[in-house]
Amino acid sequence: MSKLLFSIAPKFTHLQSLNLCQNQDQLDDQAMEIVVKYCHDLRALDLLNSTQLTDISINALALGCNQLEKLDISGCSKVTDSALIFLVAKCNRLRHLNLCGSCRTSKLRMTGFCW
Repeated sequence: MSKLLFSIAPKFTHLQSLNLCQNQDQLDDQAMEIVVKYCHDLRALDLLNSTQLTDISINALALGCNQLEKLDISGCSKVTDSALIFLVAKCNRLRHLNLCGSCRTSKLRMTGFCW
C-alpha cells in the first residue's frame, strides 16, 4: 500500500476527500505519512478498519492535515486518547469523528471535546 500511495499521492496535492477503508491490513503508519506529506488540503478522510495505524498516524494527520472536518477511524484499535486529544487540539474544523471499535480510546475522556 505504501508504494501505491507514494506513486499517486504527489499527483493529488489538492485532494479534499480520501477513502482508504480496509478489507485487509495493508495501511500502516508509513503509508499515512505519505498521504500527510502530499495531501494537506484533506477535509474528509475514511480510515475504517485500518488496524495497523497507531498514534504516529493520528499525530501526523493533526500536524499535516489540520483542515480535516470529517475523520473515520473506527476499527483503528491502536489509537489512544493522547493522540485524539492532540488531533482535536490541532484540527479545529473537525466536526465528525467516528471512533467505533477504537478500543484504546476512552469515551469518558473524549466527552470534553464534544460540541
